[in-house]
Amino acid sequence: MSTGAAGNRILSERSLGGAAIALVSIFALVATRGLDSGTFAEIGPGLIPRVLASILLVLGISVSASGFFVKEAGSGEAVFQWSPRAIVFILGAVVLFGLTVRLIGLTAAAPLAILTAGLASKETKWPELLAFALALTALCTLLFRFLLGLPIPVAPWLIGY
Repeated sequence: MSTGAAGNRILSERSLGGAAIALVSIFALVATRGLDSGTFAEIGPGLIPRVLASILLVLGISVSASGFFVKEAGSGEAVFQWSPRAIVFILGAVVLFGLTVRLIGLTAAAPLAILTAGLASKETKWPELLAFALALTALCTLLFRFLLGLPIPVAPWLIGY
């Protein structure tokens, strides 16, 4: 948060975050302007992205505006701190997943990536993270392989696909 000479708030993290959300939604609205919206009976390829971008725009403006009315954390207390550890492990988890999903399949690569991302925080509760990794892997396998029919290897080391 920045303050002026008289101590008035100029900008807060919340107002910047809301503005970023609003800018992303404006980009989506501009990017989808050439797509046909269709009707609710026959939905075109541009309808859902435009509706979601419009909702996102309203939420972004709301979050940005609320940043001017909500007090930030107490003086001297950091609202957010950059952590090199978090950046390394989160990006590392994404790269690890990309490198391993074709070799060992989704059922092994996803939990491996989630557990690697868990190293980003010193406050990680490993039993909870393991349960989350297993549940998310099962959900992703069900969604991407079986419901959407995407050709993602599930467990080539175990079942051959």
